[in-house]
Amino acid sequence: MPRALWQVGSDSLRVMVRAPLAALSLIGIPSLIAVASETATRPYDANCTFIQGFSFPQSVPISNGHLSATKTVAACCGACEAEKQCQTWTLHPSNGCWLHGRPTTTPPDAVSCGDGDSCVTGGSSRFPLPPTPPPPPPPVPPPPPPPPPVISALAKPTRAHLRFHEDNVGAIAHFGMQTFVSPADRKCPNVWPASNFNPVDLDTDNWVAAAAAWGAKYFVLVADHFSGFNLWPTAQHNYSVAGSPWRNGTGDIVADFIASCKKYNIRPAVYYSVHENWYKGVCSFNLSNTTAQRAYEDMAIAQLSELAEKYGPDLAELWFDAGVRQGTDFVNRVNQWAKTTLPTTATCHSCQNLPDVSAVSWMGNENTVMPYPVWNANDGDCSHNGLGSHGYGIPDGTRWCPAHCDAVLRRHFWFWNNENYNETTNLNTVPDLLSMHLTSVGRGCNMILDMSPTPTGLLEKIDSATYAAFGTGLQSLYTESIVGNVTGVAGVNTISWEAGSGGSVDRGALELREDLTTGQAVLNYSVEYCSTAPCSGAFAPLALLNGPCQTIGNRRIQFWHNTTVASLRITVSTLQLQSGPAPPNLRSLAVFDWSSASLNPLLEKILTVQ
Repeated sequence: MPRALWQVGSDSLRVMVRAPLAALSLIGIPSLIAVASETATRPYDANCTFIQGFSFPQSVPISNGHLSATKTVAACCGACEAEKQCQTWTLHPSNGCWLHGRPTTTPPDAVSCGDGDSCVTGGSSRFPLPPTPPPPPPPVPPPPPPPPPVISALAKPTRAHLRFHEDNVGAIAHFGMQTFVSPADRKCPNVWPASNFNPVDLDTDNWVAAAAAWGAKYFVLVADHFSGFNLWPTAQHNYSVAGSPWRNGTGDIVADFIASCKKYNIRPAVYYSVHENWYKGVCSFNLSNTTAQRAYEDMAIAQLSELAEKYGPDLAELWFDAGVRQGTDFVNRVNQWAKTTLPTTATCHSCQNLPDVSAVSWMGNENTVMPYPVWNANDGDCSHNGLGSHGYGIPDGTRWCPAHCDAVLRRHFWFWNNENYNETTNLNTVPDLLSMHLTSVGRGCNMILDMSPTPTGLLEKIDSATYAAFGTGLQSLYTESIVGNVTGVAGVNTISWEAGSGGSVDRGALELREDLTTGQAVLNYSVEYCSTAPCSGAFAPLALLNGPCQTIGNRRIQFWHNTTVASLRITVSTLQLQSGPAPPNLRSLAVFDWSSASLNPLLEKILTVQ
C-alpha cells in the first residue's frame, strides 16, 4: 500500500510520521491524493500530488492565513500557491486550512492540531528544497577468502583412530546414583548412601540389544560419574555396587556390561570422571587441601588400573568427561598410564592434553550438529574444537583429533529422572534421530546416542522401541545403494557414476568417503549431474540441499530433490603440499534412492536440513 508523510501533533510541536493514504479518508481527505515518484523535486506538484519521503520544517503562519472554509487538500494547496508569502500549509480535519510563510525555528502558534487530531501538511512550489544528497557509494565487496595453506605433511590417524572412524556410530549409557535421586539434588557436594542403589531387574542385555538394534558399533558405559559411586566393586572404597543392597553387594555391572557387549558383538568402552567426585568432595577437578588432592589422584590412578586390568583388553575407548585438568604432575601420570595400559585400538575422549594417546574430542554442542567444514587434523591440544566457530579442526593441523557428536534420546536428559523424563514431548522421534544422524555422521563425525536406564535397571519400553525404529529407518535410507558403474575413485580428481540398467533417481542421497589412512586431503569438490546414463548431453551443477561441498573426511552425505539424476561427475580439489597437490584418495561413492513416497515420513526432518 502506498504511504504518505502526514503530521499529527500539538500546537507547539508536530512530528512527521508515515501512514497509509487510505488512513487519510478517515479524516475527510479526498481520495484524489496520490503518491508521486520518489524522483520528483517538491513535496506537492501543481496538482497537489503528494511526493513521498519529504519532511517539512516548522514555519510561521501568515496574517489572515486561516481559511476555515477550506476543507480539501486541493483547495488548501491551491490557496498556498496563490499567496506569494506561502511556502507550506496545514489542513485540519474540521478547522480548515492554515497558510505558513518562510520556514523558521519558531513553533507555529495559530494552528490548532491537538494530540487527537490528524492534520495534513504540504508545501508550495516556493518551498525551499534541501540540496540533493549524493548517491551512496557502491558496496565494498568482501575480501576474497585466504588461499589454503601450503602444508609440509598431512596429519595421520593412529590405528585406534581408524577403528574409531570405521565404527562411526556408538551408544553411551548414563546409569548410577543420580538415577535414584531427584534432578534438583544432583549437585556437588551432595552424597547419598549406597543403600539407595538397588536396580532389582537390571539386565545389561536389555541395554546392549537396544544399541545393536540401531547399529551401534561401540558402547560407552558410565562406570563412574560425578557422584563418585562406582558400578564395579572397587578396592578403593565401599561407595560402589559392593556397598549396595543390589545382589547383596556381590554384583558387578561393568562385568555384566562387558559380557553383553561380547554377546552382541559391540565394542565396550568406559567413562570415568576426574572432573567431579562428590563422594570425595571434588567439585571441579581439584581439592583445596594438597594432601587430600594427592590422595584423590592416587585413588583415580588405582581405579583406572582396576578398570584396565579387569575389563581393559577389549576396550574401544576411555572417556574422561571434560578432560583431565588437574596439575601437570597428575596429567603426566594419566598420560603415562594411558600410554602403557590402554589397548592400541582404544581412543581417549577429552584427552587433548595427553600427548601419547589417540585423542578424540568433543565438537562443541550437544545438538548433534557437527560444525562444518570438518578437518580431523588439529593443533597439538585439539583446541579447534568447533566452539564459537563455523568449522572443526584445521587443514594444516599436526595432530589427528576426530570428534564425537553427542545425542540424547530425551531432550535434554542424560540420566532418567522421576519428574519429567517420560513426557512424550521430550522424546526425539525417528525423523528427529535420522536428521541428527545426517548432521553428524553425514558430516564426518561419530554419532553417539545416549541411553538412560530406569531405577529398575531396564530401559523404558518406548525408548527401546524408538531405538529399534531408528535402526529400521537407517536401513531403509542407507543399506542398499543403487547399482551403478563407478570409475576413477582412488588417486584421481574426477570420479564418475552411472546408474545401471538405464535407471535414474529423482530424490536421492550421495555419500562420499575418503581413505583416511594417509590423512585427509580433499579441500572442496563439485557435483554435476546428467539425466541420462551414459550422459547424452552436458553435465550441469547438481543442487545439493544440505550445505556446501567442502570437506569429505570419513563420510559426507548430501541429498537432492526434484532433479532426475542418472549420471554424476564429482571433481575434487586437494590441499597443497610443499611437494605439490596432495593426492586425492577417495574410498567410495554411493548413491541411495529416496524417491519412494513410502520414505516421506522418515525424511520429514532430513529434508529441512541446510
